[in-house]
Parts: sequence; C-alpha cells; structure tokens
Amino acid sequence: MEKMEAIAAMGDIESTQDSMRARAQHKGADIIYAIWGTIWFIAFMCQHIGKDFNWSAGSVSFQGAGLVWSPLVLIGVVLTFVVARRRGAVKDKNGWKFGLLWPIVFGYFYVWMYLLGPLLNHDRVSSTEGVLHGTAVISTIPMCVYVIAGVMGGEAFIAWIGGAITVLTVVGIYFFHDTFYLWMAFVGGGGLMLAGYISRRKWKNA
Repeated sequence: MEKMEAIAAMGDIESTQDSMRARAQHKGADIIYAIWGTIWFIAFMCQHIGKDFNWSAGSVSFQGAGLVWSPLVLIGVVLTFVVARRRGAVKDKNGWKFGLLWPIVFGYFYVWMYLLGPLLNHDRVSSTEGVLHGTAVISTIPMCVYVIAGVMGGEAFIAWIGGAITVLTVVGIYFFHDTFYLWMAFVGGGGLMLAGYISRRKWKNA
C-alpha cells in the first residue's frame, strides 16, 4: 500500500513539475507574440500604404522599407526584453536556446547575402519588385526560427504557425502580388497574434 502511495505521490510531483515547466515556457510569451504581431501589422500596413510613394532613390527601396521596419523592430526588441524579465519568460532552462536561435539564423542569412552580393543586380534588388521579394524572404526567416523552436522544444503550435505563415507568404507573393503587403499585415501579423492567444490559453490551462 505504501509503495502504491509513493508511486502516486511521484506521479503528482512529476505532473506538478510539468505544469510549472509549461507555465514557465508560456508566461510572458503571449505578450511577446502580440507585440510582434502588432509590429508586423503596422509595418506591413505602412508598406502597403506607401508602396507607390517615390523616394529620393526612386520607388520604394530597401532604405525606404528600413524607415518603417528599423524603428519598429528596435521597439519590439526592447519590449521583448522588458516583458521577458518582468514576466519571467527567460527563466525557462531552454529559453536561452530559443533566444540564441535568432542571432544564429539571422547571422547566417546576412553571411549568405554577403556571399551572394556579387551575383545580384543592385538595380533589380533595390527596385519595387526587388523589395517585394526581399521582404518576402526576410519574413520567412523568423518563421524558420519558429519551426525549429517548435520542433526542438516540443511546442507543435509554434512550428505549425511558423510553417503556415511561410506557406501563406509564398502564396501571397504569387497570387496576391499587388496587395502583398496588405496580405502580410493580416496573415503575418494575425498569425503572430494567434500564437499569442494560443500561448495564453496554454499558460492559463497549465
């Protein structure tokens, strides 16, 4: 009888540990997803509204897109650190691995772009069409991180959302070409907000 009670007690302890681990993983993540979903929505909407504006370098260029994305990304990074510290999201033992994925993946991307630079036509890359496809490529990089994190971390919904947004990005560039930025505002921004909603439910139900 005592052995059965000990086994039951161990099961309760493991269940509690799993619950605490799940809460640690999702605590604060809902807000972080919502922050980036909002940033994607605002940035893509700005690109959609300003896609026909003429800049000093011609039509919308990478420099023009950077005027929208750069400050918003900086704000997002700062808010992410603030939320992570206050909500305890960084206390998960695997949290640092997820955080390290970002500079690794983006670092490799910029290395590849540097190596491919001599093969690219600058005028074509900086054209409106080039910026459109460049934006699509860059948008899939964080989704790659989500898929890797979801698979390696056992959070299937993160992998599914990353994969879905990637597929919808490809769909948008070919089938909603003229309204691609508007498409991405709702697909990309909305997808990240959905991730926040799912994460919040998991955190509350853990």
